[in-house]
Amino acid sequence: MTSKRMIYAGIVLIALIAVTGGIYAFQVSQMGDDLPKTFVVGYTNDIRHLDPHLRQNVWSILVINQMYEPLFKYKYEPVSDEPWANFSVLGEYEGVLATSWENPNDTTYIFHLREGVKFHDGSPLDANAVKLSLDRMRELSPKEVTATSIASVDVIDSHTVQIKLAKPFAPWFSMMAANYFGYIVSPKAIQENGDEYMKEHAVGTGPFKFVERTPGTEIMLERNEDYWGDAPKIDNIRYKIVPDVDTMRLEIEKGTIHYTMYFLPNDWLGDFKSNPNINTMQYSPSDIYRAIHFMHSVPPFDDVNVRKAIAYSLDYDSMLQALGPVYRVWTPLTEFYGDFVNKDVTRYERDLDKARELLVKSGYEDGLKITLHYSPFQPEIKTTAEIAQQNLKDVGIELELKSYEWATMRSMVMDKSAGMFIWGGGGGYPDPDNPMFANFHSSQIPARNRSDYVNPEVDSLLERARSSTDKAERIRLYY
Repeated sequence: MTSKRMIYAGIVLIALIAVTGGIYAFQVSQMGDDLPKTFVVGYTNDIRHLDPHLRQNVWSILVINQMYEPLFKYKYEPVSDEPWANFSVLGEYEGVLATSWENPNDTTYIFHLREGVKFHDGSPLDANAVKLSLDRMRELSPKEVTATSIASVDVIDSHTVQIKLAKPFAPWFSMMAANYFGYIVSPKAIQENGDEYMKEHAVGTGPFKFVERTPGTEIMLERNEDYWGDAPKIDNIRYKIVPDVDTMRLEIEKGTIHYTMYFLPNDWLGDFKSNPNINTMQYSPSDIYRAIHFMHSVPPFDDVNVRKAIAYSLDYDSMLQALGPVYRVWTPLTEFYGDFVNKDVTRYERDLDKARELLVKSGYEDGLKITLHYSPFQPEIKTTAEIAQQNLKDVGIELELKSYEWATMRSMVMDKSAGMFIWGGGGGYPDPDNPMFANFHSSQIPARNRSDYVNPEVDSLLERARSSTDKAERIRLYY
């Protein structure tokens, strides 16, 4: 179907980065024995806040994950010999605050809670706490699909809770396992301190407790001596904010930062691997990608032939070679998604004659001047932009490069003032609904559908795919 093939015209997927570490939340209580008492984690960006029931950034999620816990999580499989090198497994789960659950029909889940668990303020975990937390999530984040998909949360007894969905929703369990707002918060802390307090403090059941936060500088946590599970092997976690990547590297090499993840320049890897004091981890397949996006409502990118001409102008092989340990993907459904990956979608390769033909068709036979916007939080992003600039010269396109701080770049994307830009994707909940609905459903404009892509037929396909619980049917719809 043409519309399904054309769905990808809004983004040119350059490469998927096999990052050091990963985007999924880890708990340092799972790590080995030879750790410092205060474990320092290096962040390139500050957290947004500490309230688990409001939209977070990835750095917030990783901190929150140490202090709050969900009802259940993904099962993990090791990707190296290190005890902390885990990666989530698509569609397999295990209990955390819930020990078991039933799913009697497509819209009902009954959870049985773990006995004897206490929040950091000493109050007990029970079904009322679960109900309060999930109802609070629905109140504070009413537009989030994790919340809107829930019809009711009911207490069956002190340690049994029932959640009913408004309608069948295939990604819901995956979202909750990925901690998409599904953390359980102390009712006592909320009732005594209010919602604003929870943005800068945390009172959960996790292996670490909140100590203090200095915005833009650090977050300090301490071990929860009353943790219900395996005791953490360290006393404290210090999250240190180091925006400058060169400073981050020096601190890693000196040992003043013990762990960092997600945004590591690929050209560090060789040096790090040869350093006996530094362990590196890369895993593949990953669900994280980088892409050049076109804003469909902004000229000249509202012309599909211009978008295609740019796609045919890029030298993808040169990009892959320059970027390091990455591989190319053609849709947001990377190899991480297994059976959901459609290998027969339209694949753009460099074809300068085709690019020039399309430009002539759009009335740009004399070339055109456009701008590529990006935030260089990772050196590979700048490299991608510079290669694209050189490539487009070959077909008469003058590409101006403009670099911004992350917050400015995000604002430009949100207000649609960036017609062509580099943006990352992936992470979150490992269900194909995550990248597909976000990138291509019109309801997600501008927060997640950043290309301003609108196609009613595609909207319908995506809605049907997320409402079906039949895997074969969902694969067919995504294809």
